[in-house]
Amino acid sequence: MMTRRLHLPVRLLTIGLLGTLSLSFAHAEPLYIWGIHQACTGQPKPDRELERALLHKHPAASLLRSSAAGPLPACVGAACATALHALCGVSNGRVLGAQVAESRSMLRTRVWLHDLASGQTAFRDDYCHHCEQAVGETVAAHALALLEAPVFGGAPGAKPTYCSPGQRTEALPPGPPIVLAVYGDGKHKPALLDALSLQIAARGRAVHRPTAEIRSSATEEINKLLALHPGSQVLSVQVQRDLSVQLNLFDTRTQQETAKILKCTDCADKDVLISRVQPEVALLLERCLAQSCAAPAARPGGAEPPPDACEPWPLLDCEDAKQLATAAPSHIVYQGLPPRTAKTLQALAWGSVAATAATGVVLYVASGGTEYSARPRVNLPNYLDVAAIASLSISGALVGVAIPTTVLLRRSSSPANQSVASSLLKCPK
Repeated sequence: MMTRRLHLPVRLLTIGLLGTLSLSFAHAEPLYIWGIHQACTGQPKPDRELERALLHKHPAASLLRSSAAGPLPACVGAACATALHALCGVSNGRVLGAQVAESRSMLRTRVWLHDLASGQTAFRDDYCHHCEQAVGETVAAHALALLEAPVFGGAPGAKPTYCSPGQRTEALPPGPPIVLAVYGDGKHKPALLDALSLQIAARGRAVHRPTAEIRSSATEEINKLLALHPGSQVLSVQVQRDLSVQLNLFDTRTQQETAKILKCTDCADKDVLISRVQPEVALLLERCLAQSCAAPAARPGGAEPPPDACEPWPLLDCEDAKQLATAAPSHIVYQGLPPRTAKTLQALAWGSVAATAATGVVLYVASGGTEYSARPRVNLPNYLDVAAIASLSISGALVGVAIPTTVLLRRSSSPANQSVASSLLKCPK
């Protein structure tokens, strides 16, 4: 009668080697982050926010910096990729960057993605009102949308693409219901409430008027209204003693709020008050409070973007970018081996690891473990098992050789050119 059992050390060695191989051969296309620029100015803090946000879904993402660890020159698409290839010899992966234009209440973004293999660039224009997240995180959300579905082709013009006419092809729902509350001082509150209710209803939005008067736009007051009407937006209008009017619009879905203070010294008259408040309410109701507002579906009723969202992008004419373009060497001198030779040697090193590990696993599975004879005092080892252990041991030793070999080969194949441009760009490892 024969019995079989598996050696724990051999099982652990097998699992460890297979884990090492899976990590070594897991291929992720490099994503080089050129950074965020507002006109010609780099944005160090948003750059780091962008890198952290992208790393969650793209572990191979890395932020490019200058030799002084500062932001890179402002450029777009192919110009950045040309400098990266010329200075560092990088020819695979993708390069991502962004332009931003920030005002008091709006952030516009133009994110670009250049594919080094095809030489093509994809773009995505977007904007958001009163963006709740930091600039880098907002850019990351727009960048992830571009990475999921890039459309490579020609570069867009100065006008944002979401402002192009004819973008909307079908009627969209008018938007969520509105809980309307008018409070504060003054005798014209009931008339203003009635006028705004008619205005909102005429736009196709359902209107809910609270039965009890609220006293402020504080969070607890808003939550009371939303408890009765979940999924709505809350529009609160406060008429103040100095006749100024504060408008607040809170969106349940995005948990964002936008506000406007209207100075109205002549609003003692009822008709003047209504005529001044209604246009401001119309603008609030058309605002997109989502993080991404480029798609018409994100805007209530598919409203057109506001005029300030359609301001043209400025033409980049940055001095450090000119230096980068003119100083990029046409011929790369390497410290040791050319990149292709270094990659071939790395493949051979790790191929040896894979081959010996695979052989060991196959032999061990075929052996079924160590066999023991039923006869007393006789212990006959299974020679397939011994061969498997030896093969896995050799594979483990080769891993110890392959790792430092890979590090040395990568260092030896890095460019050795020193130029003005090299101080503007630190090559990735």
